[in-house]
Amino acid sequence: YLAAAPTGSDSNNCSQNSPCLTWEKGLNTLFASNAPANGRRLLLRRGDTFNVVVGTNATSGKVGPFYIGAYGSGAMPHVVQPNGKHGIDSTQGSGNSDWRIENIKFSGGGSRPNLIIQADKFLLRGLDVGGGTVCMSLDGIDYLVTGNKISPCPNYNIFAMGGAYTGAEKSVSRRAYVANDSTTDASIHRVSLHHGVFAYNKFTAL
Repeated sequence: YLAAAPTGSDSNNCSQNSPCLTWEKGLNTLFASNAPANGRRLLLRRGDTFNVVVGTNATSGKVGPFYIGAYGSGAMPHVVQPNGKHGIDSTQGSGNSDWRIENIKFSGGGSRPNLIIQADKFLLRGLDVGGGTVCMSLDGIDYLVTGNKISPCPNYNIFAMGGAYTGAEKSVSRRAYVANDSTTDASIHRVSLHHGVFAYNKFTAL
């Protein structure tokens, strides 16, 4: 069980009783975890804000199950990205699989995407994402993206295509299912999905 809260410290071990402080410390601890499968969880406290400092990158071979979500009551935990920093960037690796990310708000990013997920068998659900050059850049096989709120990003709100980024040349987004999401931009060029399905989504014009 891994937890992070702004009242914590990065000298802690990110346990329930000794939470760490930053988003990066929490992710790095999670991905390095040798805990049993049901203990590989990073939980952010609801109502708290986590500022991205150096950015994040999940290197190759991060095989879960890994769960990233929220605990407590109140508003979603909020991950704030400065200009040029990702919330999650897994494009530098391959062999990532079985990730679940739920109930977190990501904002900012400026010239960089909010979320870049290159993995197989992942779930993105109940997220609130916006502010980067791309809100969600997705690449993998057998994934589900559902029930998210996606705010306008200048290039793409959702971009799902293999071969677009370093390390992704041999992979494509297939058997992907994007459903029940809402975006505040109805421009068709803001959503791109190759080898997959869009269903039951809400698009609202600016």
